[in-house]
Amino acid sequence: MIGKLDTSSREAAVIGAGVSGLLAAYHLHRRGYRVELFEAAPRSGGMIQTVKTPYGIAESAAHSFLVSRPVKEFFEEVGVKLAPLNPDSKARFIFRGGKPRKVPLTVFEGAAAVRRALFARRHLPKGLSYEDMSVEEWGELFLGRPAVDYLLSPFVLGVYGSLPSQLSVQAAFPSLPAPEGRPLLGSLLARRKLKKLEAAAEPPGPKHRTAMMSPLGGIGALTQRLDEILTAELGPRFHKNCPVDKLPDVPNLLVCTDPRSAGRLLRTESPELAERLEAAEFSSIVSVTAVLDRAKFRKPVKGVGVLVPPVEQGPCLGILFNSSSFKGRVLDERRHASFTVMLGGAVDPGFVGASDARVREAVMRSARLLLGYEGEPVHLQVFRWERAIPVYSPALLKTWKLAERAWCARPGRVLFGNYSAQVSLRGLVESSRALPPPLA
Repeated sequence: MIGKLDTSSREAAVIGAGVSGLLAAYHLHRRGYRVELFEAAPRSGGMIQTVKTPYGIAESAAHSFLVSRPVKEFFEEVGVKLAPLNPDSKARFIFRGGKPRKVPLTVFEGAAAVRRALFARRHLPKGLSYEDMSVEEWGELFLGRPAVDYLLSPFVLGVYGSLPSQLSVQAAFPSLPAPEGRPLLGSLLARRKLKKLEAAAEPPGPKHRTAMMSPLGGIGALTQRLDEILTAELGPRFHKNCPVDKLPDVPNLLVCTDPRSAGRLLRTESPELAERLEAAEFSSIVSVTAVLDRAKFRKPVKGVGVLVPPVEQGPCLGILFNSSSFKGRVLDERRHASFTVMLGGAVDPGFVGASDARVREAVMRSARLLLGYEGEPVHLQVFRWERAIPVYSPALLKTWKLAERAWCARPGRVLFGNYSAQVSLRGLVESSRALPPPLA
């Protein structure tokens, strides 16, 4: 979230009712602001959708997220039940050498990476800062090339759909940069100790361990519930199918659209920022929910999922094991299993325009190679996102800083979305939950 509220006034307008706009409007309303919410489309929720099929549910985007204590409290507050990972299906895999592996590095590669992280006192190359350093450069400096290829690259692609060379380490992973001349693990452990001390100073509450979870009915259950609450409580102040062409003149204005739409709205008030927002880069993703026949697997598939490093030149970015991870993903658990196959991204940005036949072929090659599947798909639900995930590049980091100096410098002017340093649902919930109440 870029910018701060003007807490001297209770009046607030939120433009955009994707998940960030719904969260912002909900928490502002709960804090005591008088909220007007505007959405250009007939429905709210943006990219987040849970589609019901004849075989179960299909997620248009991610199927789960990390749940911290504030996130858990929020879901309890809105009445959306969360399901934890199935206890016997927590394994995560990386594809290497023709098969999924729990440990993708060789003994020698792993020892070398640990030795670098434990003992190497790295100094940044002259003239290079963490703001300009890519995740790839950081990984080579602190972990070594094999760890970049088989740990960082698949993880970064799975989260951002981007390559490590495209991302600024300061923007994408602000907790990773180590103080100049200090070993990586020592710095991370010191930060962890500081967090524990801060947590100990907070009022006591029920213990909660951050863990991967998902709403029982799919992630769309969250946006649907927020829509129901805001429709009932805001009444005519929740405007759907209502495009905004000009910024409302209100003390608190939160722009929760995509950056391109935000840029169009800010052209008059902040031309330079508007230009940067409209030029923000995104990765494209094709996400396919594949329902497969359990009888056609060579052996049972259990775990969270498998990611494919670019160096392996696989047929996909990775596969999430939906029904292995969470219950209720398919209607007939005995006969069917659900998977999400991720395609395109920075590895093949043009794939978003692929034909249905080509998408089907890529899904089946992925299922055969990564899952050992020997049949035809029972059902495929395809979602295409040309602008799926922001590229957290050095250019985006500079856009944040410009926003802080320009339009967002005035209290009551806020940019909030998956491009404003909160790419995850967890980050969006925690940021909106931290919004302060009005003084008056």
